[in-house]
Amino acid sequence: MHRNVAPPNRLAGSQGVSMRLYALSGLIVLLGLVALRGSHSICTSGAQPIGHLSRQTLDQCFAATRLMALPDRVKFWSRRFLGTPYHSDPLGEGRGDHDPDPVWDLGRVDCLTFVEEVMALSYSNCWEEFVPNLVRLRYRGGKPRFSKRYYTMAKGWIAAQVAAGRLQDITRAVGGRHVKKVSLNLDRRSFWRPSYRARFALLGKFAPRGKVRIVYIPLRWAIRLADRFPDAAVMHIVRAPTRTSPYLVSHTGLVVHRGGHVYFRHASRTPGRRKVEDRPLDEYLQSLSRFLEDKGWRPVLGVNLDRIRVPRHNQVVSSQKAGK
Repeated sequence: MHRNVAPPNRLAGSQGVSMRLYALSGLIVLLGLVALRGSHSICTSGAQPIGHLSRQTLDQCFAATRLMALPDRVKFWSRRFLGTPYHSDPLGEGRGDHDPDPVWDLGRVDCLTFVEEVMALSYSNCWEEFVPNLVRLRYRGGKPRFSKRYYTMAKGWIAAQVAAGRLQDITRAVGGRHVKKVSLNLDRRSFWRPSYRARFALLGKFAPRGKVRIVYIPLRWAIRLADRFPDAAVMHIVRAPTRTSPYLVSHTGLVVHRGGHVYFRHASRTPGRRKVEDRPLDEYLQSLSRFLEDKGWRPVLGVNLDRIRVPRHNQVVSSQKAGK
């Protein structure tokens, strides 16, 4: 007795396999989107300091900033550093006898390297552009050599960034008739601390020389005008000159407007703080005179202000993407 058995439906079988593969691929895509959204959320929320972010999340951060204007990039990237621990002089040339510290380090900063890395990230559209931009900010000719560092702030680093078009001094524009000037002769080194004289000797012919000048808004007027300080500007703390030091600028950070208030975003080395933080600008300025007087240190004269700009030449960043 023969039974009528239907032949196997090969088409139906292949369709079943296809459907399973389609569902599996859909699940993979969904998981990828979830992971992507998760990394994008971490990037935009600033919940983790930048030194803890994965390369994938950093790529998402670059994508999120691609169409931002430069001041918005500066605020975006600087926010990612909040909570990053303070460490004095964390960067070097990555080799050599003088300073083998890494060329970049997002996991620890001092006041200047915080500003430098924020600027370099803000000038960049992808990770590959970050280190070249950072090196251009830190070294004469964009070559990571100890002798090519921009040493001292007023005569070295600030002057170099202004010359390259990366910074524009806006101190007079904000402070008006209240602005003053201070100067220091860098050729009179007899009474400098030994560490300063040794550093200048290592720099050789590239050591800054001659008279250095910087304009500043006196501290009492800076306190009154704090709410007028532009968003995403660089603020330098100017102190009284002394014959034992080549420095007129002792600290630097960023002015940030947030939620209707003005903050100083900086890498603080104050005991008990020692991290990148947002501090109300007027509160910070008012604390300077009290803090330094208590410590017996030379007084703060006031502040110098610079606007961050897209550099005129030698830039890696695409000016179209940085809102030039």
